[in-house]
Amino acid sequence: MPQLIHSVQRVVQASPQVVFDMLVHPARHCEFDGSDTVRSTVTGPERLSLGDDFGMTMNKAVSYTSSNRVVEFEEGRRIAWQTGLFRGDKRILGGQVWRYELTDRGDGSTLVKESFDLTHARPAALLSRFAAGPTVANMRRTLERMASLYEG
Repeated sequence: MPQLIHSVQRVVQASPQVVFDMLVHPARHCEFDGSDTVRSTVTGPERLSLGDDFGMTMNKAVSYTSSNRVVEFEEGRRIAWQTGLFRGDKRILGGQVWRYELTDRGDGSTLVKESFDLTHARPAALLSRFAAGPTVANMRRTLERMASLYEG
């Protein structure tokens, strides 16, 4: 059975609320994206909340738009969005979830855990094989970039 959840974590020298405020603003995602594919927000609210849909302009060899829906939301602690093609409340294609979990370390810093969850994705086995290398490396770069925004 392939691994369906890939995660990385890193301490960021900012409070959980400061990190969360960056994550809930899609226009800021290009600031810390470690894959260098996020270009800009094309649809959706300025600040995300549970159930919101948003689209991002992406470029990985070719330009495309990523459709996302916020599926988990706990103010200051957790946000996750599912990527795919949606028609109303129904997901038609895709289904991978990007999740950020924030833990207050009590010293002004935050342990940030980023996960790429393929539990509900189709085809999960194929996506997992792809995710094992480049996606995990990109997630590490994402957290490095995020940390660099608050250091020095």
